[in-house]
Amino acid sequence: ALAALLHDLAGRRSCAIVRGAIADPARTRGVRRLVHADPKTGDAPTLRDVPRAWIALDLDGMPLPAGTDPRDLAACGAIARATLPAAFREAACLVGATASHGLKSGARLRLWARLS
Repeated sequence: ALAALLHDLAGRRSCAIVRGAIADPARTRGVRRLVHADPKTGDAPTLRDVPRAWIALDLDGMPLPAGTDPRDLAACGAIARATLPAAFREAACLVGATASHGLKSGARLRLWARLS
């Protein structure tokens, strides 16, 4: 189910996946993603903390071994998982490239996993 949802949302540039929940369902367009009030602008939080059954890990600039093709996301994901605690190395996860993966040095990935 998580894979299908991520696949569906991948092409929707007007959507963002956040770990929190919308604080005010009447305000969903043109709002900043804030969990806390902005001390400079006074903007109110637009998200609130809620427990989720999943986690998304951003890994930016993680070194890749020489010869690793950044287009091979399965290989990059396996390399990334090997650096994580054992629970993540053994769990099923989805890997996706972030916007600068393959453009900047190192792996720039998001790993998604369900929590137990």
